[in-house]
Amino acid sequence: MAERDDTTAASVFVLFRDTAAAVTTSATPLAERSDHESRVGAATDRILVTTAWSPPYESYDSLTIDRPTLRPIEETVTSRRARYHYRYDNARVVGTAQLESGSVAVDRTFDERVFAFNELELLVRSLRYHAGDRFVVPLFSEADRNVEHDTLRVVGSVSTARSRVWTIDFADPVITTRYRVDEASRRILDATTVQRKSGIGFRMRQR
Repeated sequence: MAERDDTTAASVFVLFRDTAAAVTTSATPLAERSDHESRVGAATDRILVTTAWSPPYESYDSLTIDRPTLRPIEETVTSRRARYHYRYDNARVVGTAQLESGSVAVDRTFDERVFAFNELELLVRSLRYHAGDRFVVPLFSEADRNVEHDTLRVVGSVSTARSRVWTIDFADPVITTRYRVDEASRRILDATTVQRKSGIGFRMRQR
């Protein structure tokens, strides 16, 4: 992983139903997502990462991570129909899933240290970019309460007037996502996601 030295960062993204619609000024976005990262306390390596979606995808994720290793520590995910709270300890995940059908206690120990699925974009931004590199990442799915082994692949880069932009591909059994990341700032410029089964696509870009 590349070293990231930002202690506070904020981004706002807009989501479009059509993968091509994001490049047109007349397209109407489906929703908006606000991200924020900040250091927890003055003398700590912990970072609090929050992600908030506007309706109709209304949800809120609060995730504390260890900054040097990106190791997840604690997470709360709240949506209209569920609330998940987890504590991470390398290969072990302990917590509670509050569902419409009731409360479910979670205590899972896996064969390897896991990352939270909701920190996927932090992983994308923290890779040491080298064209052709491929990584299999163990991600804990907050909703499924299980680990999945998904793939990140560094496709390549193009030069712009201000920086270099890298393309990173993500793949799991349900979706594929192509990210474009600014090398200098490590900000995600846009992301195009396609559902494997339906072929339906979405595109998200910075506002």
